[in-house]
Amino acid sequence: NTLSNKKHQNSYASLTPYKTSIITKLEIDSFVAASDRDYFTRRILIDTSEDGLNKLAQEIFYGSSKQPTRISLQDFEDSSIDWSSYFQDETIKKKAKKSLRPHQLEAIAATKEGFATADRGKILMACGTGKTFTALKIAE
Repeated sequence: NTLSNKKHQNSYASLTPYKTSIITKLEIDSFVAASDRDYFTRRILIDTSEDGLNKLAQEIFYGSSKQPTRISLQDFEDSSIDWSSYFQDETIKKKAKKSLRPHQLEAIAATKEGFATADRGKILMACGTGKTFTALKIAE
């Protein structure tokens, strides 16, 4: 296990990375003990495990007064950062915003045309074709 100290505004955060199927109490004991030092004000756990922390590990990690934060694999996947770009050249770039597909552009054009003569209408689109995204773009 790796323990890093990160200074921020006269306090330290303790970070450790994990990559297992489930994190046990035994695996985080040394991290928790080391980060219990007075100069640590936060405890940050970064893990790519599929199942997170088991019950005892959760009690140890979250039962602390050290502002525990867990960054999971799902958090990385949901992030707006383009990690593939970062791993290539260590520069942080945001993922490209979603763009409208041709059928969504057509639906928006038809909606605008419909609003020229009416104050309400319906958009009929098949499941999985981006109705919500299209509606949000119309509202913009």
